[in-house]
This record gives sequence, structure tokens and C-alpha cells, in this order.
Amino acid sequence: MYISAPDSPQVLSGVNSAIFEAGDGRSNKIVCMKSFYNELLIFQEEKGALGGCITLLQGTKPEDLGTINLSNTYGAMNSQSVEVIETIEGGHNAFILSRKGILVTDGKVVNYVPNFAKVMNYFDPSSSTCIRAGYESRMYLKYDSSCNVLKIGLTTGSSATNNNVFLVYDIVTKEFTTDSYQYPLSCECECEAASGNVPMIQLGGGQADGKVYILNSGLNDSSTAVDAYVIVQINEAGSVVRDSEMIVRTKAQSAGTMTITPYYNGNIQSGLAKTLSLTPETTSELIRRHKFTINFKNQNIALKIQHNTAGESFYLLDYALSLEDYTEQ
Repeated sequence: MYISAPDSPQVLSGVNSAIFEAGDGRSNKIVCMKSFYNELLIFQEEKGALGGCITLLQGTKPEDLGTINLSNTYGAMNSQSVEVIETIEGGHNAFILSRKGILVTDGKVVNYVPNFAKVMNYFDPSSSTCIRAGYESRMYLKYDSSCNVLKIGLTTGSSATNNNVFLVYDIVTKEFTTDSYQYPLSCECECEAASGNVPMIQLGGGQADGKVYILNSGLNDSSTAVDAYVIVQINEAGSVVRDSEMIVRTKAQSAGTMTITPYYNGNIQSGLAKTLSLTPETTSELIRRHKFTINFKNQNIALKIQHNTAGESFYLLDYALSLEDYTEQ
């Protein structure tokens, strides 16, 4: 891990930076990092008989940072398998989905969550319902604040390719139950509501159909388009800049388009918008690439890359921009 000083985020030399090795020195890749009080919890991939590692990075600046190994056996499955929750009675706790089970740590020790024995069969290699090796990237553990529960998606059995068991863990009662979804989910998350009386809503990603679902409400996007977009902000200390060329790559699909719309100082420039196809130029191609010249000039440019058609997917892979000072102004 490369750490820089708070006021020098791009500096990785001298007293303004530090380098720390996570865990016990094994090269297991870091799969998740979470803020924990004013510290950082680092989780490494679990591999082989030795498993993974959980490291706590403490300190406020490079010269006084230090690490503590909380575990040299347990790790985390992926970036969607750790939630840090502040409970009234116990302060901060990190709940972890591991190959070994469902864990909790207070920053000092790592334990199984209370009543884990009730769902131990899903983590027992001798059980026919054990989680399937090689599918760790598909499983998840997420917090639902509306019900104060953890939702855990598992791919279990010898032939499953999607999450087929959904556990619910009540943080207050410490009890496990199971849930049943009409559409298998690959992930869940909370999002601030744009309107209404409920401040937070729960969203789920469809595992097999590529759709986004609104949970706890009975609604989904089967007939209503989800407005999916990325906004790229371009600003160079108030100078006028020119965006002269752009390359964008998406996953190729059988139908659909995306729209790239520029904004100048927050004002939409509809006449400069571009609509680009998502279908492959050659049938066998998996990626669609567009390279085109543009002439956007302003001191503050925003590019909105958008897709909002029901029944279609949108996978934005990457983009590149050619920028220059606009010296004519």
C-alpha cells in the first residue's frame, strides 16, 4: 500500500509518503478496503490452505502510520463482501463474508457472528450446500439500514452459477433467516432517494438479466427505463480548455445507443450532443469502440455519458479525452 500525506495526494517520495505491506508478507491481492473510525481495514484474497489476511492501518500521516494484523487466516471474498456498521451498543463493527463463514471484528479480534452455527452448512466443504469454489467474486454481503439487517448472497452447490441462497442476518436479534427473490441478484446497495418520504432506498443488480431492481417496494425496471449515466467534469483552475477528441469503449450488444451530452458551466448544450451505437461493427466483436473529433470549449465542461432505454443494457468500459488550453480566449 502506497500512502501519501493528506495535503500531497500525488506525492510518493520522502516524508510525504510511506509504503506498507499488508498482512504477513504473502502476495495475496487486496480485494477490499474500508474506513474504520479514523483508520483503514484492509482485506486480502483467501488462497489455498493459508487463507487470507486482515490488516488494520492506524495513524494520521505517513510518519506515524503502523499496521496490526488482525488475522493471518481470514480475508474477504471481494469488494462487495465487507460492511462497517456503527451500532449503538457496540461502536463500529465490520461484518465480513469470508470463505470460512460470516465474520465480525471490532478492530481487535475477529470472530464468527453470533448464531453462525445455524448457517455453517453453507461453509462446510463436506456439505452438499457448501458455497461453490471459484465463484467468490459473485457473492456479496450488504447492509440494509431500513430493516437493520445484513443481506448475504451465496452461490451454493456443485452446479450453481448464480447466487441461489439469500441469507438475512438481524443485527439486533442476532438471528438468521432466508429470503426469496423473484430475480436472482448479484449485488445490493443503498441509494439516497430523489423524492418521497423515505430517505434511503435499496437497489439490486439482476445477476442473469443485467437489470437494476428497486427492492422493498415491489417495483422493478422491467418496463421502466433506468437512467444510467456517468458525468465527467473537466476544469483547469478556471482556464478555458478545449476538448478536441474523444475515444469511448463499451461492451458490444445486439441493440441500443448511448448519448454523450456536453454542459458548459452547468448549462446543457443539446445541439452538440452525440448519439453512438452500442452494436458491434463485426458480429463476433465483444467491444464497441468510437473515436471522434469534438470541439467543446469552456472554463468548466461536463460530459454526460448516458443510456436510458428499457430492456437494454449499458456497459461503459473506458474513455479517453484529448484536452488543450484554448489560447484564443
